[in-house]
Amino acid sequence: MKPKRASERLVHGGLRVRLESRLENLRLVRTLLTSLGAWLGLDEETGHAVELAVVEGVVNAIRHAHQGRPELEVELRVTATSGGLRFEIEDQGPAIPQPVWDAAARPREVDVDDVDAGDDPGGRGLFLMRQLMEHVALRPKKGGKVLVLTKRMAPSGRQ
Repeated sequence: MKPKRASERLVHGGLRVRLESRLENLRLVRTLLTSLGAWLGLDEETGHAVELAVVEGVVNAIRHAHQGRPELEVELRVTATSGGLRFEIEDQGPAIPQPVWDAAARPREVDVDDVDAGDDPGGRGLFLMRQLMEHVALRPKKGGKVLVLTKRMAPSGRQ
């Protein structure tokens, strides 16, 4: 019997992690994504895109949805699909009105002086996620919402 590729093993089990809403937990998310990328044999560019987009999604859940309330949990789920990876980031925050969601996805000018001075309001995460991933969607859920990100896999040739 031919051994299964890592992505085929992930299809059957998936991965689920629940985190307190603390920015310090981003280090754990990064480590998890880096290890997952290596295990799946993702090329460097794909692995970096996945890490950046998923971390942005978790940051948004902690900062905006939960407003830094550590007692609220963020759940990260990862599954492999035919030809790619699916990431779901679930939070317990309020729904985002469609006009706000649409506006957040558009590029906007950034004053570099504001960023250097620490006055940058942020707000480029969703735009960035949409540039790095093939699909980005937000699904309402009772008691929160789920951010869904999908990425086609570009294996580095490892099985």
